[in-house]
Amino acid sequence: SNHQTYGFMDLPLLVEEIWSSRGINVRTLAHPTIFQAAANGGVQCEGALRAANSNIDESGLRGVADGMVIPQIPMPPQNAEGDAYSGAMSAETFVEFGAVPVSGRNLFKILQRKQAALLYPGGIREAFKRRGEDYKLFWPEDNCDFLRLAAKLDAVIVPVACVGAEDALEHVIDSDELMQLEGEVGRHVRDWVGRVPRGRPDELFAPPLMQPRLALPRFYFCFGRPLDAAHVDHNDEEATMEAYLNVRDELEGSIKWLLERREHDPYEGFVARVMYEAATGWERQAPTFELR
Repeated sequence: SNHQTYGFMDLPLLVEEIWSSRGINVRTLAHPTIFQAAANGGVQCEGALRAANSNIDESGLRGVADGMVIPQIPMPPQNAEGDAYSGAMSAETFVEFGAVPVSGRNLFKILQRKQAALLYPGGIREAFKRRGEDYKLFWPEDNCDFLRLAAKLDAVIVPVACVGAEDALEHVIDSDELMQLEGEVGRHVRDWVGRVPRGRPDELFAPPLMQPRLALPRFYFCFGRPLDAAHVDHNDEEATMEAYLNVRDELEGSIKWLLERREHDPYEGFVARVMYEAATGWERQAPTFELR
């Protein structure tokens, strides 16, 4: 799927809808910092990480050491009142719903058990977009490892486009501007960011400062054309890259389609939507554009 700004506004809605409508518990692969707790100046919530990984069967793995290597990830500095920013609640919530730290090894284990996985190939770079980058994908150009894993384990890939969250927020300071701040604040920010492990060379774990827009947009989701990776030879680099690009193109097309079609939604606006649903006693969801 595509990450929207911050990456947390639409994710719970997607996971909950799949669970309530299909009875499928989707295992989200999340950045390791989600599983950290900032206690006593940045003590790691190792229990949450280990619990997340212990829920995955270890059988069938060869050439991989047992256990999960938990990186020492620093937590953000304390706020003005001296209280550390806590990620314990996020860790507990993610673990409860089966989320695990993102890694090729964890993805392999989830797919090996024939479970559903939710992966955001764009990673932190896509979640922490700069100004003017709304709905842009930042998938790696030369790395299709997740496609190769899916092909090896005969998985089906379903691109899921998400639209709406990036219209709810606007930048005050983006990640690049945050890193360029002068003085003591800038120094502390750069020091903290420099100690957070990077999953990719272009990854910068510097959450932008955002503010809400007055309009409260509607969120839209589109499940695109699935790809049966069982028909892809995982040993054929050209074939796996072609399949990878097809999945990315399908996702980009679905995002574009949602952005165009929502213009025809009579209840896209917050006021109209609330008035309709209030008139039904909150028993019916406001309809949307026609699917065609």
